[in-house]
Amino acid sequence: MFDIDKYIVKAGKLEYLQSLSLTVKILAGVVLLSAALSALSLTGAGFDYGPEAFVHAFNYSSIIAVCAADITSLLTIGYYNADRNRSAAVLSVSFLITAVLYGMQLFMMNSFFVSSREKSFFISLSASVLNLFPPLLILAGCNLLPENTDQDRAEEKRNIFSAVSLISLAVATLFMYMLSMNDMLTVAILRTEAVSILWRLLTPCVNAAAATTLLLKKPARDGDYFRLLTLVVLVPLFFASLTLLSAPYIEGSNRYIYESLLRSLAYLIPLAGILYEFSLHQKERKASEELLTALEQTLAEKTAERINRVSELESEVACLSASLEFYRAAADKSGSGVYVVTDGELKYVNSVFERITGYTSEQLVGTRLAEIVSPKDRASLEEWLVSAAAGGENSGVEIRLVNRAGDIVWMENKCQLIDYEGEPSVLVSLNDITDKKRTADMLKTLTNSSPGGIYICREGALQLVNRALCSITGYGSDELAGRQYDSIILSRDRDEAVRNCGQMLDKTRVSPYEYRIRTKGGEIRWLTETVARISY
Repeated sequence: MFDIDKYIVKAGKLEYLQSLSLTVKILAGVVLLSAALSALSLTGAGFDYGPEAFVHAFNYSSIIAVCAADITSLLTIGYYNADRNRSAAVLSVSFLITAVLYGMQLFMMNSFFVSSREKSFFISLSASVLNLFPPLLILAGCNLLPENTDQDRAEEKRNIFSAVSLISLAVATLFMYMLSMNDMLTVAILRTEAVSILWRLLTPCVNAAAATTLLLKKPARDGDYFRLLTLVVLVPLFFASLTLLSAPYIEGSNRYIYESLLRSLAYLIPLAGILYEFSLHQKERKASEELLTALEQTLAEKTAERINRVSELESEVACLSASLEFYRAAADKSGSGVYVVTDGELKYVNSVFERITGYTSEQLVGTRLAEIVSPKDRASLEEWLVSAAAGGENSGVEIRLVNRAGDIVWMENKCQLIDYEGEPSVLVSLNDITDKKRTADMLKTLTNSSPGGIYICREGALQLVNRALCSITGYGSDELAGRQYDSIILSRDRDEAVRNCGQMLDKTRVSPYEYRIRTKGGEIRWLTETVARISY
């Protein structure tokens, strides 16, 4: 049977594995590209600009970075509104704040400074501040925006994160304004060797802390795709911080061009991730539509099969009903009594059974069979019916029924396990053996009153012995019942006795014959015997 839930789970896992595989490939590519740009920066290759050309190049590269940050921020805000993903919220706020700061840097550089040399100097001092964003805000967001919280607590945490972001923006703006005003104290502090090194070390440390936090914090959902993208974003930002770490505060350093390119690469990564996930969703939608079409077709086929099967079942029921009527008619015409019992309750009786018991079918159906059985036989009947219902060996049973007149009727019962009206039941056929029982009792009475020994054998086994024979052999009737009679004949007379017996049964011998037996006490006795065939 087709399991849609299992298919959806497998499809979801497959989508996540595809996303993870692509993310790993993107991560490897970003690492290689970032390392290459950083290596070019360290070797000073590619850009050999003077102060004026450097400022123009920096303007263009910063505008590209601002546009990339703004576009990606807007898309991630939309993604957050649709999916309520924490990583998307952190990236959108971080990129938006960073874009504002880059805009501030360009505005202050072009508004407060005239010469290219002064602009280059301002770039070198403010670049470390700007490069601190967005990893600082990513670190703050990962710690301030928890997953799996109630709505009120989540709203409170978002407000705190927004406040922290705005405060960070204000502090960074004030710092760049002080630099643009040529605040001598700020410039002097930044140009101190120890402060310069510590300041440039801060950004890569924040990057590393943000990455560590993302790796250690367990995501609320398996397969948080944007969490993986955030880790990838931190790679070019980390290499950008390493580029600035190697750049001394000198005017016109071309390393800032590489740093700006690395930032632009970082801001474009979520954009590429969103576009890729959009393509996956389109594929998933197409696959879902195909699955829905296949399911509709399968449902139509299964429905047609069920309709056909229902028609077949209706035909079978009609046939079974006709068969049931036939069997009932056959049972009514049968010379044997027939009844069906389910869990000890009579479900059907034929006309012969009605005649035997003296009750009508309306009086019998629905009653307990045990009600018309002699109390002496109820236990054995119950045991026999239970064994038959369980599919056990059925050798038949003789029970006494009490008919409507109160007379005892001996019945020989044989049964078969059937399904009657949808329930497991026992079909029983029975014959009246009352006359047979009376004849057997009469024969037993007659044999016991005879002074001579009398026995009845079937296939050599004793079936009936009278008291005289028990007295002659010394054995009790229970000891002789079922025993081979020739076992008590002396071995030297046994073959001749068997031969004489056969001749008399074949009517080739008419005179009695003699043989010796060994009694139970070990005494040897001579017996004279005549035999004849009877029906017993």
